[in-house]
Amino acid sequence: MKLLVCSLVFWAVFGFGNSFSQEAVVCFSCGQNITSTYLTVEGKFFHPEHFVCGKCGKPITEGYKKKGETFLHADCYAIEEGLICNSCGKVITENYISASGKPYHSACYNNNVALRCAVCGEPLLGTYTTNIYNDAYHPQHANELEKCDNCGRLICPRLTHGGQKLSDGRAICNICYSKGLLSDSEREQLLTKVCTRLRGFNLALRRDAIAIRAVDRNKLIQFYDRQGPIDELRGFCKSESQESYINNKLDKTITHHTIYVLEGLPSIDLEGIIAHELMHAWIYENAKRTSALATIEGSCNYISWLYLRSTGDPESRFIIKRMEENTDQVYGKGFRDIKSRFEGKPIEELLKFLK
Repeated sequence: MKLLVCSLVFWAVFGFGNSFSQEAVVCFSCGQNITSTYLTVEGKFFHPEHFVCGKCGKPITEGYKKKGETFLHADCYAIEEGLICNSCGKVITENYISASGKPYHSACYNNNVALRCAVCGEPLLGTYTTNIYNDAYHPQHANELEKCDNCGRLICPRLTHGGQKLSDGRAICNICYSKGLLSDSEREQLLTKVCTRLRGFNLALRRDAIAIRAVDRNKLIQFYDRQGPIDELRGFCKSESQESYINNKLDKTITHHTIYVLEGLPSIDLEGIIAHELMHAWIYENAKRTSALATIEGSCNYISWLYLRSTGDPESRFIIKRMEENTDQVYGKGFRDIKSRFEGKPIEELLKFLK
């Protein structure tokens, strides 16, 4: 929205005089000699009652505004120029604000029209910041407040109803915290849900060979045994295989996966993480694990992206947007590279590529 602060200059100085000179003073309006008090306006003489507004016809006794060669009251000039406040409907006779081509009294704009800061509630009249949820706020608040470790919102009473500081040091806003109070059985149900949906992507994994555990961030980092960035770490799949032999010959290999996830996450966030980690499980069982880290993590994020798009959950669009805008070379660029190569193609092409 285009915002302009505009000024109106209405005030002009009248010259007052008395017709005591022998030289005749002629009224510019009526053409008659002036024999008493008169006005001098821009070098012209007027009977006071003949210096009138060109719009309403009433005498101008205070400041005037000129349009072409016509003198106007300040109010009449404002009406003539369309300077009617788009908020209160009254004439604008002082400095005003023009937004989207419409004029406003400054107070009307600030009180009734201006976008308000999602953090402090004050009008946003200059540069402001907008997050992926379309919350707009003054830039300085980003340096004053903590961000939610999960959704990235600034934690404050107005925007997130406050937040929680978890024992592992994470700051979680109350929007996410209230949605993340899940029980172990609820997480098991989410794991089953994601496994079932991924079968439709031809990613078949044995549900009975997969467990899920919620841990704090310190435990998650402790379990993490791969190379790679931990700033993005919100889940981890630990896969183990046991070989069984009969008469010194390999009989079978039993593989089990444990998915560790951060506790306190909302269910839709958790589903996206589970989808990502289940792809790690599939890669462990089926693909070359010597691929570049960006390829592996990018592929896992791509499966998570596909899954989230398939849920129809309105909250998933924000998670998807964070994934698409991620600047990390592994989780962000790696994902976009895989997405650009395989989006719109059968999932089998990605699986074949990984194999």
